[in-house]
Amino acid sequence: MPPEFFYSNWVGKYFYKTLVKMASGNVMATDSRIDFLRESCAIETKIFCLENLPDEVFVNHKSNELKSEVVSWLNGDDFFLCQGGYSITRGFSEVAKAFISAKKKIVFVGAKKQTLIDCLVHDCLKEEVGKYCLFLDSVPQIELTDFIDKAIGSVIFYKKSNINNWLCAPNRFYQSLARSTPVLTGNNPIFVNAIKDSFSGVIAQTDGSLEKEIKKSILFFVENKESFIVDSSYVWESQESIIIELVQSTI
Repeated sequence: MPPEFFYSNWVGKYFYKTLVKMASGNVMATDSRIDFLRESCAIETKIFCLENLPDEVFVNHKSNELKSEVVSWLNGDDFFLCQGGYSITRGFSEVAKAFISAKKKIVFVGAKKQTLIDCLVHDCLKEEVGKYCLFLDSVPQIELTDFIDKAIGSVIFYKKSNINNWLCAPNRFYQSLARSTPVLTGNNPIFVNAIKDSFSGVIAQTDGSLEKEIKKSILFFVENKESFIVDSSYVWESQESIIIELVQSTI
């Protein structure tokens, strides 16, 4: 998505529409973003959609066992994974509090933000936070498979704080599905469109702003964890025909 200036006033819209016309080819990661820009900027130029899918290397990688400290903390319990969730706009506090309230375990993996963790500990009992939430730093992308394959579900929320966030198509969403791990998501268009025709996960009735709705979704997910039939057809190489058409259109 372009900066908000380009679709929030007539000067930006005119400038952006001109740039799109001048480009040899235009690519975006979701149909939802394409539709939004077509409507807001009256763009008629063809825009190709290349989704943010994992490649075959990631999809077919053989995962390893989790590190001993993680296994020790889990103590045999099921857990959910939240990749890159240390963010206010991704509902960090609401997600963590919902899991604590539901008494279910969640592992956060990503660029850790200690200030957010400290605020959570301030709001909740430290013992409860430590019992249900594990905070880990970033790991190489390929090592995420270790967590994805062992988790019963992957948690993904993007608040409607801005249109770019709301229409986000994160790779962590597709990475989980591609490895047959069901997802628990917000009610963003990209998630709804991908999940509505399958039973690949649970869509919460919130964008990540309502802790109670997240908790409801967690409990529903756990109750139905054996019933998911995940559509795992999300792989980058499946878009080869689109890439060929894009390249040919620029020649």
